[in-house]
Amino acid sequence: MQAVVPIPTKTVASNQGHIEGHENANVFLFDEETSTVKKTLVHIVAVNDNRVVVDKGLKVGDIVVVAGASFLYDGTKVKLLNESENSKAGE
Repeated sequence: MQAVVPIPTKTVASNQGHIEGHENANVFLFDEETSTVKKTLVHIVAVNDNRVVVDKGLKVGDIVVVAGASFLYDGTKVKLLNESENSKAGE
C-alpha cells in the first residue's frame, strides 16, 4: 500500500481548472541542493477543505511550492521563504 500525503489545495495546478478527487495534477517541488523547482505529476485521491490528498508523486517531507507557481517552469531558481511559510508534504 502506498502512503497518502496531504498538501494545501493552492499548491496544485489542475489540468481541468478545478480540483476533484481521482485526477492527475501538477505541483512544483523545491530542490534544496540546487535551489530550483521541478514540475511533478501527482495523483489526487481526495479533496478536504483546503487540503488535497495525494497518493502518487510525493513523499513526506517534499517541499511543495505554495506561492507563485503559475510563474515557474522546470529549473527555475527560487529563494525559499522562512520556515513558517513553507509547505512540506504530509505536514
